[in-house]
Amino acid sequence: MKADHIAPLRKIIKWLLIGISFYVIYLFWSQRHLVSQAAIAITRAEAATGNDHPKSIRQITSEGVLLALGVGPGLAQESTRLVGTWVYRDALRTVEIGFLPDGRYAASIKIGEATVPENGRYELKGTKLTLAPQGAAPVTYNFSLVGNKLTLSGGNYPQPLTYIKVPGSEAKIIAEASRADASKSREDAEWRSRIKVAPLNKQSVHVPVGEVPADPNQGHIFKGSTVFSSEALYLRLTPYQLRFANGSSRQVFNSWKWYFFPTGRVFVRTEEFVQGRRYDPGNPRGEIKTYWGAYRIEPGAEVDQVSVETDQGEKITMELRDGRRNLYWGNESYGHVEWEKEAVRRQVEKK
Repeated sequence: MKADHIAPLRKIIKWLLIGISFYVIYLFWSQRHLVSQAAIAITRAEAATGNDHPKSIRQITSEGVLLALGVGPGLAQESTRLVGTWVYRDALRTVEIGFLPDGRYAASIKIGEATVPENGRYELKGTKLTLAPQGAAPVTYNFSLVGNKLTLSGGNYPQPLTYIKVPGSEAKIIAEASRADASKSREDAEWRSRIKVAPLNKQSVHVPVGEVPADPNQGHIFKGSTVFSSEALYLRLTPYQLRFANGSSRQVFNSWKWYFFPTGRVFVRTEEFVQGRRYDPGNPRGEIKTYWGAYRIEPGAEVDQVSVETDQGEKITMELRDGRRNLYWGNESYGHVEWEKEAVRRQVEKK
């Protein structure tokens, strides 16, 4: 085989392996969806879909399912009293929320044998507690704090829920957070060394593979930019339940995929399902939209800034966080495909 054919072949094999891994990640998101569906049924919260006819990338961002778990930075006396772990239990679920003094929270909801974690920030203003999970829109609740009882109402709760504080949890949660922060810092550093970036000195030839077509405008790049050293795929899968005219239903996923190439170019592919449209019950296919653009990375100590300019002229600013494991665009988050596979592995090992 000629040497000049080896590199394209390696790329084809690499993206085929990534395609296979999508199925594993799909199963992981399916399991998470079963838990979130139960939580939604309990809280009667509904997820929204995007516009039917978007005009830009931003307009077709799909909202994720929100679990009613928590958010906010408490600075007043009530905030100090919030510090610690709070638990709510009923016949179907157990919810734990842990509040830290610096405005962070960590929460989990357990339904049956499945547990879904949430992390974010919280804020107290008067009698309002705002919970803002990472990668999702914030939710504001009315709150009442009496002794060891925290009652939340409003927001996406159809009725008030009362959490009980775990005795002595204040010191424990602070110590656990300190250890977790140190562990995360080490893991972030490891992933930053794996997901490398470098100056774009010489543009390589783009090879179309699978769902990624030929680049129609490879010359559109940011001159002198820093880019990913190798292909980097970030994705987000939002579960959605389709209901058909024959009375049947099927779970599908609205998907966002950002393919960043070392050429300084990015390919965006979305697939969206909308209730009310006609789909083949046996093989439903959502509306697919694609975009090409240029991108550049401005590395930071902990957070990298990512600028994207589509070939249509739309400008987008995003952030790479958590050792470049996650890509954030406002409240929306997208996981690096290798990190998503690692998350699947860890989920399996916990069983």
